[in-house]
Amino acid sequence: MGNERKTNLYHCTKSDSLVKILESKHFRYSYCLEEYYMHQQNLYTLEKLAYAMVCFADLLKEEVYGHMEQFGADSYIVMDKKWAVKNNLSPVIYYSKGGLPNYAYLSLTKNIKDLWGNGSIQEIIVANAIELLRPYFKLYEGHYFINGKDEPSKNIVEFFLEREWRSIPFVTGGERFYLDLQDYLNENIKNKAKQELLDHGYCLGFEWKDILKIGCKKEKKNDIFRVAQESFGIGETDALMKIEAIQTIDIKQ
Repeated sequence: MGNERKTNLYHCTKSDSLVKILESKHFRYSYCLEEYYMHQQNLYTLEKLAYAMVCFADLLKEEVYGHMEQFGADSYIVMDKKWAVKNNLSPVIYYSKGGLPNYAYLSLTKNIKDLWGNGSIQEIIVANAIELLRPYFKLYEGHYFINGKDEPSKNIVEFFLEREWRSIPFVTGGERFYLDLQDYLNENIKNKAKQELLDHGYCLGFEWKDILKIGCKKEKKNDIFRVAQESFGIGETDALMKIEAIQTIDIKQ
């Protein structure tokens, strides 16, 4: 018997962005603003940081439409998990403010400063390695931020229901894989940092065989069909097998 409860990796987006993804045959990294709990002087404080990432939700088919409506998407592309593992995507760690994962992470960052605290090469190397962990931590519930601004959603979202997988660029030349709040809100700085990542080859490439399904609005299906054929050199049968029209999403954002 087939597994009727199988989840798949959905990248939910808007029609224009889906066209660009298919034309370029890659996903670009974008900066996503999130809140992270920090522990200073026996108090927990929230810090806002924006990490460069590409995100996928590991969903059942019946969960997709609610997810799309929540985040203002009208299209999706479903990727093979073998492709995700090959490209070093990883599920996030959902945590609570005082939970052990967050406590362990914050203890590590504090102990590095206590051990060295002098800006030595050893301290920088270890601190940078630990910093790569933080974008894989996500609060189990909270607000998301709308339209690239410091504008929280009205409702609290149960993030753990998304079963999110992420790709974070492993930068080697000093490119910015995260921005503080001030730089994130500056469109020129943010766009320049995104372009720098792309110029240095940081993106997630894929081939037609890595795509399981593409979903789009009925009126956009012919455009998606054409772009897929032109970009990947596939025939009509291959395109028909993977591209499907989906119900209209009432975008509330």
